[in-house]
Amino acid sequence: MEALPHHGYLEFHHDTLEVVRREVGLHRPGEMADAVRILDDWVKQQKHFLKKNIDPVYLETLIVMSKGSLERAKCVLDKMCTARTLAPRYFDPYDVAKEYQIIKGTSFILSLPKLTEEYYRLMVWKFNGRFPPRIVEGVYKFVFSSLEYHKRWDYFAGGVLIYDLSQVDLGHIITTLDLVELKNVYMIILEGYGARIKRIHIITASKLVYTVINFFKQFLTKKIVDRLMVHESWEVLQQYYPRHILPKDYGGTERSLEELREDFLSRLSSAECQEYLKELSEMRVDEAHRPVSSADDVISSGTFRVLNID
Repeated sequence: MEALPHHGYLEFHHDTLEVVRREVGLHRPGEMADAVRILDDWVKQQKHFLKKNIDPVYLETLIVMSKGSLERAKCVLDKMCTARTLAPRYFDPYDVAKEYQIIKGTSFILSLPKLTEEYYRLMVWKFNGRFPPRIVEGVYKFVFSSLEYHKRWDYFAGGVLIYDLSQVDLGHIITTLDLVELKNVYMIILEGYGARIKRIHIITASKLVYTVINFFKQFLTKKIVDRLMVHESWEVLQQYYPRHILPKDYGGTERSLEELREDFLSRLSSAECQEYLKELSEMRVDEAHRPVSSADDVISSGTFRVLNID
């Protein structure tokens, strides 16, 4: 990649490419290009991969999320392809703009355009009310599509998640949500996308949130758990991030969540992005051709086997 990707929604600092590459130790001339070439060659050698030609930008952002480790990038990519194979309903091509209308009244799933001073991207997932199964599946699909968007058109050191549950009926969610499916989704986010999470803000005044957190503690690493922060109101966010990054809904000067959602949705539903998502849906595996020695490493502790839920 010679320059930062551009799709009109996300913004960068002028030195983002250099700084992020430096952070992962691949900033010297030709180093990142060599790393992408090596990873690309490895992909083409994998007999169980059904798609051999993967966008080099996708490979580079994968390397960045893997902190410059090619071995970790290989493992993450293999897990992602495995997840697509075992849970195709999340990844099969779909009309983003049309299906988003199903969840629009309950969800804001978007990233904020401006990076933090530390080159982190803030991602806001705000939910309202209750969630019947059809809406839950739509939320999961849109989350995955959004993360795919970042793999192609973003460049950052890591992510900050803001879960705004201030208007959610947590009691209803806890008693009706399929927790096994929820766990699977988060394992895909963390292991299949290789997400680097700097901090997680959870906004809610409900004490039931600690029941949810205790559930997640069963399978999240201590490092991730230690980065969970619960706030009773959104005002606390202003202690962590400048107003020019935060949307108006959180006391900032950035556009409102409603305006940002419409802009982001238009990018995600563009013909270019829809074609890109369609190509990614082909990134699957044929287990009959997987090297036996790698199977247990990739599908560790049943993490992805349990995804066979169609």
